Amino acid sequence: DTTFSGDGMVITSVESGYDSVNNMVLQGDGKIVVSGISMYNNTNYFAVVRYNTDGSLDSTFDGDGMVTTLIGDSSFSTAIAIQSNGKIVAAGASNIGSNPSNFTLVRYNTDGSIDAGFGTDGKVITAVGAGYAQGVGVQSDGKIVAAGSANLADGSGDFGVARYWP
Repeated sequence: DTTFSGDGMVITSVESGYDSVNNMVLQGDGKIVVSGISMYNNTNYFAVVRYNTDGSLDSTFDGDGMVTTLIGDSSFSTAIAIQSNGKIVAAGASNIGSNPSNFTLVRYNTDGSIDAGFGTDGKVITAVGAGYAQGVGVQSDGKIVAAGSANLADGSGDFGVARYWP
């Protein structure tokens, strides 16, 4: 579809290091929101990028269409959801000190800024074993559900599910 970015595809460099998309969602207005990982100076960040329907970066989202967020020592996003109010919830993992991995959620306002009214300064970190969120969804009552792996101290791995108030 050559109406998308002139040749039907787009490549975006978020930071100068390694970037990777892990999930995407379409907004009600057709804009495309992707989340993943962006490495900068050997540190991993949550990365969220929003495109217009024509494939151009949406400059109303953090000024350039891209936002990166570091949580703890290292973090990455594996899932993304849009709430009914248009706010964006990215989920994944963060490593903080001696905690090897935590369910981590970050909520962004529609303009790409972090929603400080969510959790602590826009972030929620939950130790579910040594796991990470691999999926996120919003229930009809607005509650947020994250699911992923829960790697336990005995070496076993289980499903991990956590629900959060909006």
